[in-house]
Amino acid sequence: LSSLPHIVLSTLFPAPSPPPLLQQSHTLHLAHYLSPAMRAVRNHETLDVALRSAVDRSQAGLLSAFDVADGKKDEAGMREAALAS
Repeated sequence: LSSLPHIVLSTLFPAPSPPPLLQQSHTLHLAHYLSPAMRAVRNHETLDVALRSAVDRSQAGLLSAFDVADGKKDEAGMREAALAS
């Protein structure tokens, strides 16, 4: 978590076959939910900011995925992105 948000996301969900958007979203929300457990760590404030940044970047990616699916008239893709957000 001490890395930039895009590096954290790439580490959690490596290419070429990252998990489905819904699984990615659940993983990040679970990590954010569990973040109070990080308070026992000295640099918890830094880690919390990094985790929030990764979640924000992921949410932006989901919005982008929805827009792309909308442009293609891909209702299943739009549904997947909406459910994951």
